[in-house]
Parts: sequence; structure tokens; C-alpha cells
Amino acid sequence: TGILLLVSFLAGNVFLTLALSITPENIQEQVVSNFDEISELAGENINLTKELEENFYIIEEYCVNNSDYVFSEQGYTIDISCDVVEQGPDAVMEEGINDIVDEFYYEDYSCDSFWKCFLNSENPLFLFSEQTKDYLKSKFYFSLFISLFLIAIMFFLVEQKTNLFLATGSLLIISSLPFIKVNTLLSFFNYSFLQFLPVLFSKAYFIFTITFITGIIILSLGIALKFFNIGIFITEKLDNFASRYKNSKEEIFKKK
Repeated sequence: TGILLLVSFLAGNVFLTLALSITPENIQEQVVSNFDEISELAGENINLTKELEENFYIIEEYCVNNSDYVFSEQGYTIDISCDVVEQGPDAVMEEGINDIVDEFYYEDYSCDSFWKCFLNSENPLFLFSEQTKDYLKSKFYFSLFISLFLIAIMFFLVEQKTNLFLATGSLLIISSLPFIKVNTLLSFFNYSFLQFLPVLFSKAYFIFTITFITGIIILSLGIALKFFNIGIFITEKLDNFASRYKNSKEEIFKKK
């Protein structure tokens, strides 16, 4: 049961990391410095940097008598406010990336399930879409339910109920450790098709922090209950509750 609970914790951390990382704001922040390279690796070949650098003077002239500059790049419609143009090329580039990210993030990918989209989609940027985020969130909630179910089973299996806090806290701490250096490890993929992975795991350290602190709190509570008098009192109450629950089930079966 302990191994299954650890696996469930690890899976939940992975799903939550991915779900929290896949937001328009976070994607924009992560890809703004190397957007062209990432889009090329994804098979999109959106040369936005080159397009804007070569045509910036044209955009400036256009904005003298207009309020917006609208153009299309690889099927994506980009609407640049002329107020942004006044802030310089970097601001224009950031605005263009924001438009593209919003477009592929909120796009309705017509497929029956996540895996059909993942395996058959002609647009790899589906991985950064709201549909992917919703799928990962549902998997996180499922793993959370499994974790709580396994903890409930452990509650009735362990003789000393304080050990439940010790085991749960320890497993949470262990499950958080792989997420300390995930971003560092993924940074080695700068020149491969896996370059986009750091974007998907950008919230890994945040998940490590939350899970580690939660584990420390639960573990500390278990230690306090085990070595102080309050632990004896609570343990007796929990043991009595478990015993009454077990006896009531036996009586029900006897009546049947």
C-alpha cells in the first residue's frame, strides 16, 4: 500500500506540475526569448522575430495614421496595437507572441480524446492548449482521490494510528524530491526536439516546495502525536473508532 501511495503522490505531482505550467501567461513568459526556435522544433516554423525585425520600420510608418497593425504568419492572425509599437521592437515581439500563444492555447482541437489529439494532431502545439490543461487537471484530481483512498485503507491496516501520519508525511517528502532539479536537468535539451519540455515543467520547483512543506507538517504532526501524551489520547480514540467500525461490519455480516 505504501508503494502504491508513493506512486500516486508522484503521479499527482507530475499532473499538477504540467497543469499549472500550461497557462497562456506562463507559456508567453517562458518562450518569449526563443520563440522561433521552439516553434520550429514543434514543426510550425513561425519566424516571428525575423518578420518583425525586417518590417518594423514599415509597421512604424503604418502606425502614423492607424491604431493597429494586423498581419498573418503561418495561419496565425497577429494584431499589434500602435501604442505598443511606440515602445519599440521588443514590446512588439512580445505582443505578437502573446497573440499566437492565445490563439493556439484556446483553439478548439476537434478530436474525441486527449490521446487521439496527442497521437494524431498535426499541430504539436496542442500540448500547450487549454484542452491539455483540462485533461491533466482531471488526472490530478483522480490521483488525489486514489491517494486519499489508499490513506483510508492504511488507516485501518496500521495498528498504531500515529504511524499513518509518519508514513504519509515521509512519502510526500520523498515524492517531492525528484522535482527539485527537474528544470536543471531539462535545460540540457537546448539543442534537441525536447527543448519545449522546460516550458511544461516550469512550475516543478513550486510543486516541490508545496509538497515538501506539506510532508514536513504531516510528519511533524506524527512525531508530536507519537512522543507526547496527546498522541496516546488521540491514538486510543482512533483505535476505538476503527474497532467499532470493524465490529459493526462483522455484526452486519452475521445478520445476513
